[in-house]
Amino acid sequence: MRKRRKILEDLFIALIAVTAPLHGQDRLDAAPPSTSPATQRARPEIAALIAKGRSAAGLVHFELDRSAAYAAVARVQFATGDADGARGSVAEARYWVDVERLPELQPRAYCEIAAISAQGGDAAGVKLAFSAALKAAARVKDNRERAFNFADIAVAQSRTGDAAGASANFAAALKASTGDGGAWRGWTDPDIISRMAESGDVAGAKMAAAKIDQDTQRPRAWLSIVKVEAKAGDIAGARKTAENISASFSKESAFAAIATALAKAGDVKGAQATIRDLRPYALSGAVVAIAAAQAKAGDRAAAESTIANLAPDWQAEGFAAMAEAESPDPARAKSSAAKARDAAAQIVNLAARASTYQKIALAQIHAGDRAGARASLADARSAAARLDAQNNNEVVPKMNAMPRIGVAQVDAGDLDGAKATAAMMDFYERGQAEVCRAIAAAEARNGNVEAGERWAQTLTAPVSRSFAYVGLAEGLLMRDMSDPANARTPAKK
Repeated sequence: MRKRRKILEDLFIALIAVTAPLHGQDRLDAAPPSTSPATQRARPEIAALIAKGRSAAGLVHFELDRSAAYAAVARVQFATGDADGARGSVAEARYWVDVERLPELQPRAYCEIAAISAQGGDAAGVKLAFSAALKAAARVKDNRERAFNFADIAVAQSRTGDAAGASANFAAALKASTGDGGAWRGWTDPDIISRMAESGDVAGAKMAAAKIDQDTQRPRAWLSIVKVEAKAGDIAGARKTAENISASFSKESAFAAIATALAKAGDVKGAQATIRDLRPYALSGAVVAIAAAQAKAGDRAAAESTIANLAPDWQAEGFAAMAEAESPDPARAKSSAAKARDAAAQIVNLAARASTYQKIALAQIHAGDRAGARASLADARSAAARLDAQNNNEVVPKMNAMPRIGVAQVDAGDLDGAKATAAMMDFYERGQAEVCRAIAAAEARNGNVEAGERWAQTLTAPVSRSFAYVGLAEGLLMRDMSDPANARTPAKK
């Protein structure tokens, strides 16, 4: 039971970061506190929705779910300029993390609270949240868990601009991984180093990688650094780092990552030259990137030839990438998406099939083919629904897939489909809540606040109901901020 609960909680904390890019236009994650006239006029109606969301938050059963609900309320309160109300909600969110009995589950939740406080300009709230996260991490007995907790805190600190704090806690993470005689060090250090590099401390990551004494694990660390350097455009640096890798698989994967970066930058010849001598097992991702670059350049025949010999899952991704690249030409994009769907239908693994159909749908949305996206998302949901939530090997892929599908359905304009997806997620209320939040935001942006409220009232899980009210407030606020003519009647003085 504890293992299953931990799986759930790990995904709970990560979900907002996963879903926000899919419907960023509906979210206030990056919005500063607003004092615009439109927001001021809209505030009474928005305040009523926020109050309902806050009330529902108080009914949520699990501590971390309740904390997440209060944190979501605080985010929209900061966005409306209600700093006092937001700080009160943040305090509630922090309290319900405080009472969580498993310290290894606390740091990520505190980090999410710190991020919200940072977005709201509440430096004191940021300090309190990180202080609580560090104390919780220090109480974790398992060295591997403690190492990952300190790494979580370091990543969050880097995102709030605290480079010194991040550096100190990456060091604490690496130190924790040496516990138990360093039994886990070979497995934990490469992951910590990868996150260090992704957070911007490439030099520190290289120093740490050089200290790994296990030959089987050191290449993983160097590979992660190569990927960061290549993605940032430092191709020369990435090539130099790749030469430090001794293991052939990791070394070839590193050069494939470099080729991927070159292809995404439009250098097809450079990418092809980089992978020319690599064995097939390392090539698939790079080949997909090359095909997308060829399609973007208008050489569709070459692109199709490039991915012709890939396995169905990679071929589907290749055609989806081509559709994305061809989005300025809807007819070509639609043709590539159709071929991607044909390839996806051949994928046996249900989780991979669901993920691939969802990627195809996102490409279709980008190309303006919302009808096609709806069909692909229906297929994605069909595959994900067949995964068994009672099977430990299938529950995580199912929990990962269903919220993404639901949010993508909102992006495709299929609110009824998204509501049906949310209704299928009773096994994962926190994921269901995020889908409900996206649906409600879309309803409000479309001017259907009353209908959205009626729907929110039908939700049985308090966390989903709370997030739905927050979504209505977010959508209404975003609508009014983008078009002051839509602003509501000002409050009476």
